[in-house]
Amino acid sequence: MKVIVPSDDEFDFYACRKLYLKNKKSIGDDASFNFIIKHTFFYSFYDDKTLVGCIYLYQKREKLFMNGFAKRGFHKFNIEAVQKILNWFSCDIYAESFRKPAILVLLRCGFKRIKNSLFVYYNTKKGN
Repeated sequence: MKVIVPSDDEFDFYACRKLYLKNKKSIGDDASFNFIIKHTFFYSFYDDKTLVGCIYLYQKREKLFMNGFAKRGFHKFNIEAVQKILNWFSCDIYAESFRKPAILVLLRCGFKRIKNSLFVYYNTKKGN
């Protein structure tokens, strides 16, 4: 698994944007792709040289939220990508989703449902 951020020379803006637009309805985010790139912690994930998905984190209601999008058929890869990100942060992370595949990834990564479509990952590394 390779992770590339927008400041990397290898970042493929157009491939990430294309994948975002393809999944925009299911993401539940009304922001433009340019806004997301500029105002979030944005990570693109590659399997060998193929873009599989992107995950971004942002502040909302004084909490850190996670959102993302990926190609279909990469469930296990997506779990590994989310787990990788969870290790990079030491605070609780929230996510909102109504899509079953995304919910399954969240639950398998240790998120807990706290409302209908709201989930939280209680990070045990807080304060370290």
